Amino acid sequence: MKGERPPGKPPLQLLEDGLPQFEQFIESRESYIKALEQTIQVLKQENASINSSNLAIRSSIDELVAMQRLSNTISTALEPEFIVSALIELTRQVIPVIESNIFLFEGKTNRALPLSSKGSSRLQQEAQEQIEAGIVDWVIAEKKTVVIPDLEYMMAGTSSKNFVIVPLLVRGQGIGIYLVHTVKSQPEFSNQDLQLLSVLANQAAAGVENWRTYRQLMKANEELKASQAQIVQAAKMAAIGELAAGVAHEIKNPLQVLLL
Repeated sequence: MKGERPPGKPPLQLLEDGLPQFEQFIESRESYIKALEQTIQVLKQENASINSSNLAIRSSIDELVAMQRLSNTISTALEPEFIVSALIELTRQVIPVIESNIFLFEGKTNRALPLSSKGSSRLQQEAQEQIEAGIVDWVIAEKKTVVIPDLEYMMAGTSSKNFVIVPLLVRGQGIGIYLVHTVKSQPEFSNQDLQLLSVLANQAAAGVENWRTYRQLMKANEELKASQAQIVQAAKMAAIGELAAGVAHEIKNPLQVLLL
C-alpha cells in the first residue's frame, strides 16, 4: 500500500551492528582514563618534588639567616677568642672542621701569629710553611680561597685531608689568613663552599679590625689617663711649692705685717 514505510531492521540486528562502535568507544574511553590517571600521578610526583624543594629552600634560607646573624656578631665582637670560636662554628655549617684558626701578619715580617691560643702547633707550623712557600702571598694578591692537600697524610697514604686558606682582607689589604684543616676532599668542594668561607672570613676580618681599633683606643685612653694624672700631680706639686715659698717668705719677714 501506498504511504506505508518499509519494515526496519529488528532491534537485535541494530544492536549487533552498533556493537563494534560501542566497543571502540569503550576502548577509547579506557585509554583516556588511563592517560588521565598517569597525568594525575605525574602531577602528584611533581607536586611532592616541589614541596620537597620548597622545604629544602626554606631550610636553606633559615640556615643562611642564622649564619648571617652569627656572622654579624663576629664583625662586632671585641674578644679574639670569641671571634675565632664563632667563626669555627659557622665554618662547620659549610664544611667539616678538624681544627682552624686565624693567623695575623706580624708587621712587615714574614711571620703570622695565631689569634686564638687554642690552636695547635701543627696548624701554626702549616701556616708558616705556606707563607714561606709563597702560597699565602698569592692568596692575598688574588683575593681567592684555595684548597691544598695535607702532604703529611698524602705521603703516609692514609685518608685524604686538606687545608683551606682563606684571605683576611680589610679595605682590600691583607691582614692575615683563615686556615682550616678538613677531611673534605678537593673534588667535593663547590664554588658555593669557597664563596661562603670567603664571606665568613670577611666578617671575621672586620671583627679583627674592630678589636684592634678598640685595643688602640683603650691604650690611648690609658695613656691619656696617665698623662692627666701626671699633669694633676705636677699642678699639685707646683701649688705646694708656691705655698711653701709664701710661707717661707712670711717667716723671713714677720715684721712687715706689723709695719703695715
